[in-house]
Amino acid sequence: MIKLNGKTVVPGLAIGNICTLFDEEERKIPHYRIPENRIRSEIKRARSSIEEAKSEMRKYINKSDSNQDGTASKIFDSHLMILKDQSLFEKIQEDIENRQVNAEHAIYDAFDEYIELYQNKNLHFKELVHDFKDVRDNLLEKFDNKEAKNSCPLPDRSPVIIAAKRLSPYMMNDLTQDNILGFVTEEGGFTTHASVLAASMDIPFMFNVPVSEYCRCNDRAILDAVNQEFILHPNPDTIEQYEKKSEAYQRKVDKYKEIASQPAYTRDKKRINLTVSINLPNEIELLDDYNFDGVGLLRTEFLFMKQDEPPTEEEQLNIYKLAAQASGENPVSIRLLDIGADKTPHYLDLPEQNNPDLGIKGARSLNYFRDIFKTQIGALLKAAKYGNIRILLPMISDISDINHFKEVIRERKQEIEKQEGITLPETDIGAMIETPAAAMLTEEIAENVDFINIGSNDLLQYTIAASRENPEIYEKYHSLHPSLIKLLDKIVKGTRDKDIEVSLCGEIANFEEAYPLFLDLGLTSYSVPVSKHSLIKHELSRIDTKEIEGIKEKFMRSRYSDEIDELLNKM
Repeated sequence: MIKLNGKTVVPGLAIGNICTLFDEEERKIPHYRIPENRIRSEIKRARSSIEEAKSEMRKYINKSDSNQDGTASKIFDSHLMILKDQSLFEKIQEDIENRQVNAEHAIYDAFDEYIELYQNKNLHFKELVHDFKDVRDNLLEKFDNKEAKNSCPLPDRSPVIIAAKRLSPYMMNDLTQDNILGFVTEEGGFTTHASVLAASMDIPFMFNVPVSEYCRCNDRAILDAVNQEFILHPNPDTIEQYEKKSEAYQRKVDKYKEIASQPAYTRDKKRINLTVSINLPNEIELLDDYNFDGVGLLRTEFLFMKQDEPPTEEEQLNIYKLAAQASGENPVSIRLLDIGADKTPHYLDLPEQNNPDLGIKGARSLNYFRDIFKTQIGALLKAAKYGNIRILLPMISDISDINHFKEVIRERKQEIEKQEGITLPETDIGAMIETPAAAMLTEEIAENVDFINIGSNDLLQYTIAASRENPEIYEKYHSLHPSLIKLLDKIVKGTRDKDIEVSLCGEIANFEEAYPLFLDLGLTSYSVPVSKHSLIKHELSRIDTKEIEGIKEKFMRSRYSDEIDELLNKM
């Protein structure tokens, strides 16, 4: 029996045989020079392959429209837009003409430029690489006229756990949903299109698992995407144990799905503000069956990272308008572009920095890219006509950061009102508390903003001085480190007399087992991923706030990670 660990995208349990979707070997792309008299015919080959890929993409879109909730259709539509990009074809044509290379070579290199831009970014933006790889690989297949087929026939006969190095939307679209028990991959991330699709289908999904090294087709396995374990060759006792676990988990799932359409309450009827965190626009479409209290954090970096130039005010307005309308009267907190050395669009130049994690990030980038922020702020101010839009300021360290942003907001608002002869609605402004400095100044910050979001990921990073991009160091410390709990306690106490909303977001807000602690700290507002919303709502409904007093003191006094885990298990 072998146990492998990974990261959960969609929680759940599954027991079954594995279907492997591995390539037998890396695809070999032909690279060769062509004579000058073949340039025109080679360009024609490239154009024909793109047209064939477009035609196939339209079929995928039509199939997705009829079979799913629209999520897959949106993904394939975005891939179709990549293929329609005239600048992409011009780049391919120039390569063929100037370098006299074959069409496959030119296509591979053109896409490689896009991929290289994002390959060394942090996890959130590195995931964008998959879009380009998916379109490229699908396009290159058109040259040998081979249809993409699964290497394993099992899904056509019985339900299986899919194990793959990487899942593309094309692979998922070709699978029969009823025959998929779960997905396990080596590559991936929380916001890849495959993850969004798995969430929309509510199929357990884990990534960061070394499946190609350990998995073989038809192996027996257990996918525990609740405790982030993948168990290969389980013995009979383990299988029996997990069959019982699976039944209990399904009963739990059925219960929390029943309350998905209800507001969030504790067992003793304390109302909790439970909002959702959004990374990509198409996640909004997953909310139809949820009773959510708004969007607690809409990250906007995706708008800036997938283009060769900054998005226009109109392009941004369309996205923000969609989020506002989907949330009705509920607030939508949209964070301004959170620029940092690890997530800076390639068309924005930052000066050389010795330590980027301690350099030009968040509010500190305002003076470098004032026009970029003005355009984004203009789109947000206009979007406020369609719903309850709130502007969230990233990476605040002191009051001057807030004042600098407010100055730009006032300036842009006056420009719009003067140019268009209108009066824009008032827009609430909030601050992200992500540094110990901001946490220590909570009372002063609360006097200058309308709401506060606690960015727990960066707050932990800067508190324990361990980079999130260095897992060897970062994973040494517990996500509920005692110092972090003490800072959360200070933030809540600093806002108690200010009548201001304080919302917890980030990784620790996903820990449903920690909510007795959070409630004892006095936190009553949370922003969580769509896939976690109903589960956490169910956990809240089981907690009586009169029975949790004193929990935070136990966490503050804890000394070791094992001790913290033991406290969590007892709650």
